Amino acid sequence: MPVDVAAAPPHRRARRWPWWVVGVLLVLAAASGVAARPWASAGPLPFPSPSVSAGSTTAAPTVLPTVRAPRFDATSATALLLEREELEEALPGDDPLSAWPVLPWAWGIPEGSRVEPERCAVARTVVSAAPEVYDVRGWDGLSVRVRQEVVVVADEGAAADAFRTLVATVDSCPEYRQVNQGVDGASWTGEPATEAQGRFPSLWQEIEHTAEGTTVPGYRGHLLVGNAIVTWNAEVLGGAGREELVDRLGEGAALDTLVQRRASEAAAALQ
Repeated sequence: MPVDVAAAPPHRRARRWPWWVVGVLLVLAAASGVAARPWASAGPLPFPSPSVSAGSTTAAPTVLPTVRAPRFDATSATALLLEREELEEALPGDDPLSAWPVLPWAWGIPEGSRVEPERCAVARTVVSAAPEVYDVRGWDGLSVRVRQEVVVVADEGAAADAFRTLVATVDSCPEYRQVNQGVDGASWTGEPATEAQGRFPSLWQEIEHTAEGTTVPGYRGHLLVGNAIVTWNAEVLGGAGREELVDRLGEGAALDTLVQRRASEAAAALQ
């Protein structure tokens, strides 16, 4: 799997819990004998559920329109990945972007490599087992690089479970490294992730990647939509610091919003 990179600012960012996480926690806390777990849900998080309307003495259930969770496959999953024009318009820098060369990118850790601590491997692979579909798209500029990947699993329930595991791994692995043959060091240090408040569950963080004596700052984010998880990395090259990170890529929240918009459009196309 190709090495991706990101950034760490000089301050620590406080966690902001979005409304759908708070709602889950409240429901679980009210359930007798059930331990509260962030991101726990009986199904996909972003879709509405039936409610009860209070009328006279007898309350009748109000049936909400059914929102079908998008189910992606090898063809439709590519719609979750940003296009060059979207990125060039969104990024504050003026780098023209060009597509990465077509290479046989594969899911997982390269043969002979390992993640230390081992429990942090999902932070690199997104899911713990080979997904049904895996696709990668990337764009390079003179001083920026954006890499996107999407994994598609069997169904929305499996994707929600995988996303919870991913979030827990990201939270518990602020630092980890990947030992690669022939590479002089590869380590990641990340700020606490910020959970976004968009239509779909997502989080992003500033990360700093160091390899071969060079440190590169950037952002990394993950988003759950239907039976797919989208991961994106945006980085600034050339030994830049946080000031250059924001000048070239903007804020991480804006990039998360861009990925949310792309996911909404891709999901709407499947309704």
